[in-house]
Amino acid sequence: MDNDKSPSNAPKRTHRTLLYVLLAVVVLLISGLLLLPSLISSKPGQQIVLSQINERVPGKADFTDFSVGWRKGVYVRDFTFESDDNDILVNVEEVKADVYYSSLLAGNLSFGRTVILKPTVLLKVVEAPPPVPVVVPPDVNAKGNDGIFNMPIRRIDLFVKDGDVSFQQNEKLVSRAGNIDSEVHIRPAGSESNFSLAANISGSDRQTSTVNSKATITPGGKGRRWDLSRASGEFTVDVNGVDMETMKPFLAMAGIDAEMGGVVDGQIESSISQGKVENVNGNFTGSGIRFGGPILKGDVFSTEQLSIDIGLGRTEDLIDVERLELRGDWFSANAAGTVPMTLESLEEFIGSEQATLSADFEADAAVLASQLPNTLGLGEEVKITAGRISGGAEKVYEAGVGRLEGRTEISDLRGVVNEREVVLAEPIEARGRISAVEDVISYDEISVRSAFADVFASGPFDSLDYSADVDLAAMQEQFGQFIWADELDLAGKFSAAGKAGIGQIITLDGDLQVQDLAVRIGQRSAEEPDITGRHQISIDTEQQLARLDSFLLEGQFGQINVDNAKVPFDMDTGDLDLSVDTRVDIGQAKQWVELFELWPDDMDIDGVIDSRLAVSSANGDVRIVTDDSFVEDMRVAAAEGRPVVEQRVDIKFEGLFKPETGDYDVSWDIAGQQISTRGRIFSEVEDDTISMEGQTDLSYDWDMVAGLAGPYWPEGLTVAGRREDSYSFSSIYPVDVEGALLSNFSTTGRVGFDSAVYMGLEAGPTDIPIDFSEGVMRIEPFETTVNEGTLRLGCVADFRESPAIVRLTEPMRVAENIAINERVTSELLQYVNPIFARTVRADGRANFQCDDLVFPLDMEYFDQAVLDGTFSVEQMRLGASGLLQLIFTAIGDPGQRVMQLHPTRFMLENGRVRYDDMQIDVGRNPVNFRGSVDVLAGTLDMDVVLPYTTRGQTARVDQPYEGTRITIPLKGTIDDPDIDVAGAIGRGVIEDTLRRGLERLF
Repeated sequence: MDNDKSPSNAPKRTHRTLLYVLLAVVVLLISGLLLLPSLISSKPGQQIVLSQINERVPGKADFTDFSVGWRKGVYVRDFTFESDDNDILVNVEEVKADVYYSSLLAGNLSFGRTVILKPTVLLKVVEAPPPVPVVVPPDVNAKGNDGIFNMPIRRIDLFVKDGDVSFQQNEKLVSRAGNIDSEVHIRPAGSESNFSLAANISGSDRQTSTVNSKATITPGGKGRRWDLSRASGEFTVDVNGVDMETMKPFLAMAGIDAEMGGVVDGQIESSISQGKVENVNGNFTGSGIRFGGPILKGDVFSTEQLSIDIGLGRTEDLIDVERLELRGDWFSANAAGTVPMTLESLEEFIGSEQATLSADFEADAAVLASQLPNTLGLGEEVKITAGRISGGAEKVYEAGVGRLEGRTEISDLRGVVNEREVVLAEPIEARGRISAVEDVISYDEISVRSAFADVFASGPFDSLDYSADVDLAAMQEQFGQFIWADELDLAGKFSAAGKAGIGQIITLDGDLQVQDLAVRIGQRSAEEPDITGRHQISIDTEQQLARLDSFLLEGQFGQINVDNAKVPFDMDTGDLDLSVDTRVDIGQAKQWVELFELWPDDMDIDGVIDSRLAVSSANGDVRIVTDDSFVEDMRVAAAEGRPVVEQRVDIKFEGLFKPETGDYDVSWDIAGQQISTRGRIFSEVEDDTISMEGQTDLSYDWDMVAGLAGPYWPEGLTVAGRREDSYSFSSIYPVDVEGALLSNFSTTGRVGFDSAVYMGLEAGPTDIPIDFSEGVMRIEPFETTVNEGTLRLGCVADFRESPAIVRLTEPMRVAENIAINERVTSELLQYVNPIFARTVRADGRANFQCDDLVFPLDMEYFDQAVLDGTFSVEQMRLGASGLLQLIFTAIGDPGQRVMQLHPTRFMLENGRVRYDDMQIDVGRNPVNFRGSVDVLAGTLDMDVVLPYTTRGQTARVDQPYEGTRITIPLKGTIDDPDIDVAGAIGRGVIEDTLRRGLERLF
């Protein structure tokens, strides 16, 4: 029997065991959940929570106690936080929060009474709190907006008691919000929620002001989800004695960078209904108010007293302005009436019988200009001393027609420009009158009238007739004196007329003319008897783009034509596409180039330029290209240079420019008969350093170069020959260092010529190797034939110095057996010894050993030049004149004898050539010189030792003599030497006979 019962009882025992297991699991889960707060609140649990917080924040957090309970909520005591950079310090004495866990598990935000006791926040700043990007709040009218206000909210009650937020700079208090008490009570949609905040604000002076605000709001929505687009409520803000400077750190945290000061008192109340503002009422008074920042370009707006009174309401899509008054020391503005909430309702506003508006304003122009010169674009040379800006607007409705009229007037304007007093004799007035019938707008008048200009437009909005007449001379006299330089004078009559359409796309179709245009700047002037123009322009305001369908400008100078061009408002975001065809008579147009000093005054140019130029941009980069430009009958003449004439010069050019970075890449191909050049140069800017590289091929005639160089070409230098050279070059240099490009320049190449003549020195074919490396130009020693002798030279020019200096690479025999002539003596050697001045003929062989040479390339620094060497001339014959003739006569020599200038060591220093003893043998008679010559002034300070002795003997180079040779002081100039015979007589060194002979001579 027992065996039969066992199988039937087995399933029952199995089911019972499974039930026990499930009950055990449930008990364990419930026990775990019940024990979870205790586990979290334990010391190990607190450490786990704290470590998780510190892993997720850039700093270190800590607390002395932390506990969680199913019924008592969350409790934290002595919470602290210190950022990694030690710039943020947070302390909270106590946090208590009643958390409804069941609501949270159901997906609802639900907190009971939550109290944050004595929270303190200390923010350390270096200069000012770093701006934080402004977070734009979500559109409350948009459906499905994210964030807390779209979450299911059941209940939140938050209390902040005795809070404190401080900003500290250099260990000193900057601003502080203390005694912060705040309550936030949030309820589900359809129920009333409210907020309140009270705080004391103080700065470094410890003076305290108060801020109080309250708000009550009943959001719309379904269930517990908020919908602010249908919210209703009201709020108030009350400030008492708030120092605006103490608010700067708080505004900076919101991303607002502003300089401000002054004390403000006032309050504002507002209410909303179904997500729309119903009314705003408020009044504020301030003293010592000042405001500045990037928006004012460095200017500071200020007024000692300020009052603002505002009362606004709403009627459907219109704003009722019950009152709007703004008054300061030097300005006032008032407005009342009904205005549209959006521009889309402008037609309805003007045509509405109920809509009204009356507004006026007035300001002192002198104070406005003095406080906001950068904002208004006034230069430092402009000072406004008096004036008045006033205006107003009025909306009227008469006989079924609504009109909006406005005006602005500038009057009694006085000022000082470039230290000269200026006066605006008559006011400038701008008026506008717009009418609407059945929402159709017509512009009855848009005008600007003054003593020098009359601009008028009228008609339908999409087809305005406009005209403008400007007397340029009167404009210059009345208004230009305030904004243009004193030396600028204008004259002529400008007129324009056509049609304009105003809308999303603005169109201009018309003609312009300038008659008898004359412009003078200082002593430079330009004139054009008749300029005419024709244009068709459309401006797309949505795409921020202007289209020049056609633009033609013609005058005596030629014509400029633009077709199908696109010009974006912002080159950084829009693409430019511009094609310009020009045919300009350079001779007629150069007066305008010279007027603005864009061409050297000492260079003249003529010809006709025919060009097709394409200009485009992409992503802010600008490209300029021409493949078909040329100049016909070009003639270039530099002062003191030979004219260069080219029948035709073809020009090809392509350049890419990046204004944002300063990078560019340019290539060119210019081809003429006498000069041709092609090449490429590109530059990149990185970390305030410019890297420039390039290459060019040149084909030129030296005769043409001399003509173009003109005033920069050494007088008397002639170079002949045609060259074809190629150069590669580079330079890496800092952006802001003047002259750094040349001081870091590198290239290699050769410069040569077939022949050259300078100061009587005639050189044959010469090829000079040049190595330019990082601002140092090195010319390796070379030699060439000059005047049947040999010229050797090797030098280094260091352009890293200021001024750039040329130095000899090593001591060398620079001149060897070079034949002299009268040009060499009278133009070069006269600065060595005045006997070479004004020679009528010359012959001999010169040698020069140079031991040291330091020569500045800028002649302004000639006094820094140093030349140390030994000079001699053999077999010298000179046709006597000037000083040499006097010496020949004094020694009884007819001037036909062969002379020899002995090797003489001399020094050029401090602008003077000096030597102790230069002996010139005239036949067998020695004549010695010592002293100096001022090279730039040409003055002499020398002694001449004649071949006569005090014993009456004549010294011979190959015979002894008795007595002392006679020394005569030599003064005056190179061209007009003065031998001081009287000085020699006073020293008693001349016998009576010799004295009488010399006196007859001198």
